[in-house]
Parts: sequence; C-alpha cells; structure tokens
Amino acid sequence: MNTFQALSISALAFSIPAVGAMEERQPTRYERIYDEFINIKADQARIAHVSNLSIIRDAGNFFFQDGTFYLCTPIDRKDRVCVFLGKGSFLFTPPNEIERAQTQRTLEKDSLGQEFHSLLLVVGDSTIEELKTKLQFNPGAIPPEVSSYLKSSLKYQGEKDGKNADFFIMKTFLEDNRNELFYTQFNSKGETPLMFLIDPYDEEQVCLLRRAKSAHYQDRRDVISQFQAGNRAPNQDLMTNWFRCNKYTLEIHIADNLDFSASAEIAIDRAQRDDKWLSFLLIDELVVDSVLSAKNMHLSFFKGELNPLLWIEYPLLPDHSLQDTVRIFYHGDAIKKDDGSIYLRSSLAWCPLPYTGKSAYQKKRSMDVTYRIPSTYTIVSVGKCVSRSTTEEQSITRWITEKPVRHFSFNIGKFKEHHVTQDSLPPVTVLMTPSGDSDVQEDVASDIQSSVDFYQFVYGPCPFSSLYACDIPSWSGEAYPGMINLSNSTFQSSDEISYDVAFRAHEVAHQWWGISVGFHSYHDQWLSEGFAEYSSYWFTQLRLKNNKKFFDLLTGARKRIFQARKYLLSSGQKTGPISLGYRNETSATKGDYFRIVYGKGAWVLHMIRNMMLDSKTMDEKPFMRMMKEFYSEFRDSAATTNDFKKIVEKYLNQDMTWFFDQWVYGIELPTYSFDYSKRRLPDGKYAVHCTVVTEDVSERFKMPVLLYLDFGDRRYYRLRVWVQGRKCEFDLPILPLEPKDILFNDLSSVLCEVD
Repeated sequence: MNTFQALSISALAFSIPAVGAMEERQPTRYERIYDEFINIKADQARIAHVSNLSIIRDAGNFFFQDGTFYLCTPIDRKDRVCVFLGKGSFLFTPPNEIERAQTQRTLEKDSLGQEFHSLLLVVGDSTIEELKTKLQFNPGAIPPEVSSYLKSSLKYQGEKDGKNADFFIMKTFLEDNRNELFYTQFNSKGETPLMFLIDPYDEEQVCLLRRAKSAHYQDRRDVISQFQAGNRAPNQDLMTNWFRCNKYTLEIHIADNLDFSASAEIAIDRAQRDDKWLSFLLIDELVVDSVLSAKNMHLSFFKGELNPLLWIEYPLLPDHSLQDTVRIFYHGDAIKKDDGSIYLRSSLAWCPLPYTGKSAYQKKRSMDVTYRIPSTYTIVSVGKCVSRSTTEEQSITRWITEKPVRHFSFNIGKFKEHHVTQDSLPPVTVLMTPSGDSDVQEDVASDIQSSVDFYQFVYGPCPFSSLYACDIPSWSGEAYPGMINLSNSTFQSSDEISYDVAFRAHEVAHQWWGISVGFHSYHDQWLSEGFAEYSSYWFTQLRLKNNKKFFDLLTGARKRIFQARKYLLSSGQKTGPISLGYRNETSATKGDYFRIVYGKGAWVLHMIRNMMLDSKTMDEKPFMRMMKEFYSEFRDSAATTNDFKKIVEKYLNQDMTWFFDQWVYGIELPTYSFDYSKRRLPDGKYAVHCTVVTEDVSERFKMPVLLYLDFGDRRYYRLRVWVQGRKCEFDLPILPLEPKDILFNDLSSVLCEVD
C-alpha cells in the first residue's frame, strides 16, 4: 500500500467508496479511442483514385489534381481519418488585413499557394462521407509511404506514453457528435509541413500552422494565421465555454517531506446538455486517484503520466439538470524543493483547471481552501484567512476568496516576515526566504507600499484589503488577487538603474490591471501587461524623482523593439502588432511577447499621456482622470481594446482610429531626421523653418511630436507639431528670442528613432 496515499486519506478524512483493489483495471473509453487513433492504419479494402476534386473549408481551398485517397481504420466505428498521396495544391488567403500582414511576416507573402504530395485528413464533419459518395473505393495494396507518412504526422499529437493528443481531436472523438472539425497536415517532399485547421472548440476556429523552426520544436507547431470562421469578430461566448466551474472547495494536505495530496469539490454548470466529457488541466506530476459525482458515484476518468489533461466521463443527469458537483481526489509531486528553495511546479495547474479552450482559465470562480501543513512551514494564499489553528505538529488554515477570481495560488516555505501598515493603505506582508537580505526586504516592502499608494492616487482604490508579497525561486514575477510572487533575485540587492523598483511595481500594478480590470481575449492582453509595465515606469519616475531613470526604462523598451532580429548583415522576421498577443511569440520570434505586449504596450500609454499633456503648463490631470475613469468603469470585468479606445477618444475629443490602427493593430515604426534653419527678422524676432524626413512608414502615417525650444538661461518653450508624409516642412510661430537649440521628440513623445 502506498503509505503516502494512506497518510493523505487519514489526514483529510476522505470518504471514498471502495473499489476492488484486486480487479484488473479496464481501459477507459478515452484510452480505447486514443489507441485506435494513434495506431491507425490505412484500410486496404478502401482505396480510391481521385482527379480534379476540390474541398473548400472557409479560407482554405484544397485541390486534388491527381492521386489516391486511402481511408483509414475506423475510430469508434466512424470514419474519421484518411491519407492522400499524389499531386494537389492548397490556396489560402486570410480574410482581414491584420492576418494577411502576419502571414506576410511569417511566409513573406500575404496569401499561400502551396503544392503538396501527401496529406493527412482528420475530421468531425461530413468530408469523408462526401468522399465516399464522390469516389469509388476498392481493395488494393497499401504502399509503404502511407504508413510512414501516418507515423510521421502523428508525432505532432504529443507524448504517446501519456496518451496525449490534440484536445480538439479527442474532444470530437469522445463526444461522438458531428461537428465542424477539419484538420489537415500536408507537405511536398522535403518541405516543412503545413497544417490547416477548423477547430470547433476555439473562439477563433480557422487556423493555419506550420512546423516550428527550431530543432527543439521539431514536432510542435507555430500559428501563422488565425481568425473566426466567416471572419466574424472573436466571441468568447461560443461553445468553447460549454462548462464552467463556479465554486471550488479544496482540502489540501502537505506532509513533512512536502508530499502533496488534495480533494477538490467543484460546482459545475454545463452550458451544453449533450456534452458528456469534462476536461481539466493538471500538471503531469499529479496522479488522480478517483473522481466522484455528487451522489458518490465513481466516474470514469483518464489522466496519463505525461498528459496534463484530466478527462472525466460525466453522464447526463436523469433530471436533465445542467448543474452538478464533481469531487476529484489526487496526489503527487506538486511541490519541489531545490537547494533550500520550495516552490510549486505550476503556480496554477496544481488545482484542476477547467480546460475548454484558450480562454477557459479566464473564467472567475469562488474558492474555499483548507490547508493542512507542517507547523514548521508558513503558507500564504489568495483569499482571506478566516480561520487558523496550530498544534506542535500541524497548522490548519482556511482561506476564502472575497469575490470570484480568475487565478488562484498559494506559497509555502520557511519565511522571514516583514509587515508594513499605513493609514488608508492595505497592510503589506513581505515573506522572504532565509537566503534573502533583510535590508532589501525592507526596501521591497517600502516599494510595494509606495506603489500601492501611487496607484490608488492615479487609478483608484486598491481592489483588495491586504497584499502579500512572496519570495520565489524564479527570474520572473507573478500576480494574483491580493498576492504577488517576486523573483528571489530582487531580495538579494537593489540595482542602481531602478530595474528592481520597476519589477516590483509591475507586479503590484496587476492588482489594478489584469486582475481587477481583466481583458476580453488575447488580443486585449496588453491592457494587462502593457498597462502594468507603464505603471511601473511611471511609479519609478515618481518614487525616485528622477526623470532620467524613467526615460532609461522607456529607452530600453524602445531598443528592444527596434533592434529585434537586426543582425550585422541581415534582419529576421519583423515584429508583429500588439493585438497579436501571445501569438507574437513563436520559435522564430522568441522574446516578442515581452518585447511587444509589454514594451510596445507601455509605449502606447506613454504616447497617449503625451498627447493629453498641456505642453505649456505640463498639466497631465486629463490623463489621470481618464485612467481613473477607465479603471472605475471596468473594475471587476473584462475590457477590450475598443473599450479603451472609446475613453481615449472621449478625453482627446477626436476619432482615434488612426492611432490604434498604427500602434495597436499595425507594426510601422518611424525613423525621423530633423533639421531646422533660423533667421533674425527686422524687429529682432526670429523665424524658424523645420524639415522632417520620415522613413520606414507609409505616407498616411502621422503623429504629433513635441519640440523643445531652448533659449538659454533656463528659458524654454514646448509646442506640438503634426508630422506626416515622406517629407514634412513647417514654420514655427514667430519667436521673441533666438533658440539656441531645438530638440525633436521631446519627452520621448513618439516611439521612434531620430537620426
């Protein structure tokens, strides 16, 4: 008997109906279907010659000029897969400008005309039934190329040992319903494989992919283009959300050796009555012991050792109810101890997360979590601690979220605690591992408290009544409701260039942007990361009272953007638009998610701040009022880029479509050359003529740019000029004094290079 399991069950007083230990476990439906799929073979009884046949699915047009279709063995008694060998072609044109531009950046052409000689087809729609009516299938020999092509194509389906295949394929097969699934993989001999997909479980169903470039990613795929079927606007309320988890009640036990076991009672609301399978994300290292219904009925489930998905077969309820409860009992290696550091292997997927598509984890849920841990450790969690009891051996705490949250996590360790309080601010507790510097811990606490104070001033009240900051062994940070995780490096020392101050302030800013004000889809994620990044720059400017350090941070972001893949004698793929979100990061564009969503997103806010700035009085209250209103209006909800655009338009009193098209949906980055000439007028005043040459952008690109006129003896004047076109010439207003110098792009008012 596993002593760890016995300890877990005893400690949590789990009540699990007994299952015969000596009974041989029968394969689940998931395993049977997976095995049929991954071991599929061509059926020698069903082979058909084809010539001049077209199959059109949304933006993808397949033309089979001449060749042979090989139907494969059925999956769950249905024909789902076939292979084509011969001569064919694929035509693809993305339906909107943004996706055509992304295709151009990736493939160096905005549409695709690709010949292929082999093709794998996996469907949930009627395609194969249509083929059987249009073609004559007969017995014949299966050439070895068919088997080898099937084998190589199925490498993209993940780890065989974990029985892990594409979610959209397994979900389609398991539900046994006809849907719009259409997945193809095709290539010519020696060419990089391409994939075309219509995924009925994604809010953007149509997708063109290719094999990732790096050898490390040889069996993975990069997205080239993705959009909604029929080119409709993305909609998160599609069937991607066929079930929601409204409330979690968890019992967690952590042993002296940090072995982890848990039970999760999850209140489920099924939007689709006919769906029989639920899926949850749970890290590879966790093993599921059993799954029970609300009536203690054992439910069939599957989770492979190398499979991050837990699949649960959930029968329809007799009363056709859409609401019920499942209880999941699981254990494993969720916590890692390394060189004295203790950390969660996954800060989110230690708890079963509903997996219904890319945006599933964004849905809010209430959490009620009880932790039983050794008394030698300290635990801090998202939520409010409503009870605490401690014995010599064990500490038991219960944490309940004050309102539904998107993300939930905890930290455990042997921490040194530092508490700071101040009137009108939530109390701050900083937990640091013994290896950290106590003086730096006080700096961290001070920065967090100061940033909370600043954000309350410029945005509005902190959305949580307290704030915890935890030391974690990572190079990055994370933010959760009322809790932030900070890299242990920021507890070792504080650098002189203000990076640590900005890093801490970035994670604090997420309490406002990303947590309180969420984002609707990955296209809008810059409203979280870009806003938090600029907030940290802005705070650094105030906290250190040093504009140079503020502009150093902006300059660093600008250099990362402009220098992306600029080599000595060549350049690589251009960066994408902010609206591309996580899709900016591919095997060929590593680092672009941070470079664009964080860095360029921050610059967008900076440019808007400059446009709202009164250049004469330097009053920036309109920008602050706008940010406060945006936060107030979308607090505890999800905002879109268009929502933000509307409020910018309100405060600038103009249509800002041009600005968002250039900077959020576009990729143009201007380079300016500035020159001026001056002449003294008879009355002693001065006339100044300016010339700006613009490169690397289109003729329609325009921006207001700040000029700084230096008259000497600390006398100066700022004014804003509009620059558009390849060559822009203009005269300044007649000046009473001779300008000693004129600075173009003062206050870094535009993201640009100036020669």
